[in-house]
Parts: sequence; C-alpha cells; structure tokens
Amino acid sequence: ENKKILLTPKALALRWNIKTSTLSQWRWNGRGPCYYKIGRHIRYDLQEIERFEAESLRFNTSQIGVTERPIS
Repeated sequence: ENKKILLTPKALALRWNIKTSTLSQWRWNGRGPCYYKIGRHIRYDLQEIERFEAESLRFNTSQIGVTERPIS
C-alpha cells in the first residue's frame, strides 16, 4: 500500500530552515507548496514537497525553472 507521508508545518520549517510563520505567509499569499487543511490542521504531502523542491532548482539567477541542466 502506498501510504502518504504528511509533514506538519513545523517539520517542513525544520527541513527548510525557515520559520513556520513564513509558511503561514506563503499559504495566505498563495505561494509555496500545496497543502492539506484538515479541520484546523495543516499538512504537507512529502511527495509534493519533493516535487516543489525539484521545480525550485536553479542553475543561475536568471532562470525561471528548469527540468534539466543547460548545455554549456
């Protein structure tokens, strides 16, 4: 069975070395990774977090997003 691994905002903040308030601001502004709101609880799917991290990979500051390394 493929069980989802869900992270709390605190766990994600620790993973990224940011404040939980930053995640809260991103949710409010519609930025950052997708999340679940279950009752009063916020949870982040680990697979979505890994996808978000991969999509955030940059090789220089002028890139919008990359899926593979540019040819030099």
